[in-house]
Parts: sequence; C-alpha cells; structure tokens
Amino acid sequence: MFQTRRNFEGIRIALVDDHARVRDALEALLKREADFSIVGTGASSDEAVALAEDLLPDVLLLDINMPGDGISAARRIFRSCPAVKIVMLTSADDAYLVDAALSAGARGYIVKGEPASVITQAIRDAVDERSFIAPSLAAKLLTSPGFGAPWDTGAGSPIELVEREEQVLRRLAQGLTYIEIAESTGLSEAGVAAFVTNILMKLHAQTAVEVALKSV
Repeated sequence: MFQTRRNFEGIRIALVDDHARVRDALEALLKREADFSIVGTGASSDEAVALAEDLLPDVLLLDINMPGDGISAARRIFRSCPAVKIVMLTSADDAYLVDAALSAGARGYIVKGEPASVITQAIRDAVDERSFIAPSLAAKLLTSPGFGAPWDTGAGSPIELVEREEQVLRRLAQGLTYIEIAESTGLSEAGVAAFVTNILMKLHAQTAVEVALKSV
C-alpha cells in the first residue's frame, strides 16, 4: 500500500519505485530542497495511479520497470489527472522507451544516477510547464536513429528549427560536449540543454503526428 505524508507545503512530489532503497534515497535527496515536499510514495503502477488521484501532487516521479509498468501508469494518470506533471526517473535509456514515455504524457525523462541538480531541475521545469530530458540522455538520443524522425541540419530538415537550435544541433552532431557548445555559441550550459530538449520535443511531436496520420 502506498504511503502518504502530512506535510503539504511547497512543490508537492510523489515518488513511485519498486525499490525501497531508491525511494528512501530520493526522498532524502529531495528533502534538501526547502520548497519540496514529499506527499507520498508507492511501489507499483496501481499505487502510482492511486497517489495521483487521491493526492493530486504537483509532480510524480515514476519508474518504468516496476509491477504494472510505469508507462501504462503514466498513460492512466495523464488521462485522469492531467494537472499532475509526470517525470520518469528510471535506469532505462532506450530511445523507444523515451518516445513511449513522452507519448504517454511524461513531462520529463531522467536516468538514475544523474546528479541531484538534474533531478531537481526536471521537477522545477515540469512545474513551470517545461519539458526536460537529461543532458546525458538527450545527446545520445539526438545522435541515434532510434528516436523520432530522421533529421538533418540543412535546408531540407524535416523539422522546423530556429537558428539557435540549428547551431546547437550541428555542433552536437560533430561530437561537441555541452560545455564546448556553450563556449562556441555564447550560451550557458543550461541554455544548451534547454535547446536540445526543445529539439527532442519537436522530433517527438512530429513522430506522434505521423503515427496518428498513418492510423487514419
């Protein structure tokens, strides 16, 4: 059975992972943030849905590989509680699973083992209605044919990119790190990460539209 907390101040977060040690570690990490409040924890897909429906947290951190499947839980929560922002926090970094999670309504996708700053940024971005994909994963996805539609940085690009996005994508394709891209474009490292996430979301949106059109 899922557990709830009495403190409802700040950004209200629920954690769902079938490993108790992971939940405890995440709770300890997030409690360091003065404006974060852990309102409940769970260990399965059904418990994730129950937490969302009973507590309506601002953000729900959700694993994929757990009883009942995290992606199916995200899909159910997105339908019944659209106000709850879902952030996937998982060990799975497969492009197909990222695409499936975003299609299910996830706002963010981060891989376990990321620095605390990445996890907290994903939560804050979700609350602010922004999408977030961990930088280490974003670079891998954008250089992999397994995510979204084929892309190209030239005039015939299948997605519409603003000039800054083209600059970032071109350098990423050349193998530059976020720090190197930041130095060569005048952006901050966080700015580079934001542009990469936006490109990924555009790719995903295009793919979702193509799938929908093919099903008509």
